[in-house]
Amino acid sequence: MSEVELQENIEMYLSVVKGIKDSMNIIQGESYLENHKKTLLFSVIDMLAKGVYGTTYRHRTAMFENFILQFCEWEHAERISLQQVVHLLDKTEEGQYQELKEFAKNELYKFPQDRPVYFSYDSNYDQLKELMPTGETKILGIPLKTLSHVSLLWKLRNSLVHEARAKGTTQTYDDMIEPHYIHYTTIGKDSENNVVTTEKWEICHPVGFFNKLIDTALVNVKEYLETNSINPYGNYDFDPLWIEVKRERLNSTTT
Repeated sequence: MSEVELQENIEMYLSVVKGIKDSMNIIQGESYLENHKKTLLFSVIDMLAKGVYGTTYRHRTAMFENFILQFCEWEHAERISLQQVVHLLDKTEEGQYQELKEFAKNELYKFPQDRPVYFSYDSNYDQLKELMPTGETKILGIPLKTLSHVSLLWKLRNSLVHEARAKGTTQTYDDMIEPHYIHYTTIGKDSENNVVTTEKWEICHPVGFFNKLIDTALVNVKEYLETNSINPYGNYDFDPLWIEVKRERLNSTTT
């Protein structure tokens, strides 16, 4: 393939991706519209990752997370969610991870409750790891790094794509693009009819955030494809046979 043909393929591919993304943003409906848009936009991220990496990764988790980190310029992607850390630590026995518990709960207490809280308030991995028992990187078998925001985004993707079920809370502030926490206070009654107040934080990923990730990726993917002379169409299977036959099978001699 000539350089001109390669450039034409790259530009055509990215134009198609942008067109698909734009069409998703104009869908209309009365129920679950925010969830539907996020589900569709996740598929665009998957599409771009496929165009860049092809079959490089055996596991989709690694491909998705590495794509976000490499191409989407999400500043807080690798910060650890203190809200999730506290939820996980609440399941441990009393006395376990005491230093980490005190730190995480104190930091969460500092979050301003009267406005959305950006993920910049969260801690980084090394900071929290130092508060864990020596040599430990897991809590109840859960690696601390799986509570990073990029990993949680993968969890949200799977919940929406495979179960049509969102995690976190829906968008409250129309002008917000960056993901954030929102504080809720609920009032109820206990078994003895006493008034009980519950405080909680929920994670919110606005639809605009997904568009921002994709728009940023489109620019960076273009440069990457051009620099590495990658034809993105070569990473997709256009065979009329829907079931993919592995290349080594095609090249092997059968007797």
